[in-house]
Amino acid sequence: LPDHVPIVRRGEEWADGKDLAAVSELIGVDHDAEPLSVEELRDRLYVMLDATQCFLESLPESELKTEIPNRPRSYADLIQHIFTLPDVFIMHEAGVPMGGVPRMEHGWNHLSKVALSTYGSSVQGRLTDWFDGPGRFCDWSEIADVFWGTPTKHEFFERTTWHTGQHTRQLQWILTEELGIEIEE
Repeated sequence: LPDHVPIVRRGEEWADGKDLAAVSELIGVDHDAEPLSVEELRDRLYVMLDATQCFLESLPESELKTEIPNRPRSYADLIQHIFTLPDVFIMHEAGVPMGGVPRMEHGWNHLSKVALSTYGSSVQGRLTDWFDGPGRFCDWSEIADVFWGTPTKHEFFERTTWHTGQHTRQLQWILTEELGIEIEE
């Protein structure tokens, strides 16, 4: 088995949980759902990145090192991860190989709200620049060079968006349920 999650296993066979076609084949169901359009996925991703910036503003600086329950990841790590997901997509499109490593490691201290917000703003700006520039000419049916299967670039962007959404919702839950902070919807 690979050393990353999520994995779906049936007996001795397994599929990477990010590869919905492989999961469907493994469990014996048809997978013919059409993904949302790239434009809709992009718009949703922008909403999630904006929400993460707002959630970060609401998070007390003193909580950045707090660990997520049942997970060896701090709140700062979670926020960095949310911003890293679209960053990986941007870098992929710039030709930076993923190299089989599912996690990006940054060499900077992300344990401040300013550092995290700056990184998030950088990712948001580069994503907008990419969509306004080279992204206009992207062949979304090309196969993406990722470590978890052979998705098209459209499918890779879809997974990027949904993965970002999963963790943005997790951050919202932390703020409201764990820390009791009221946030505007």
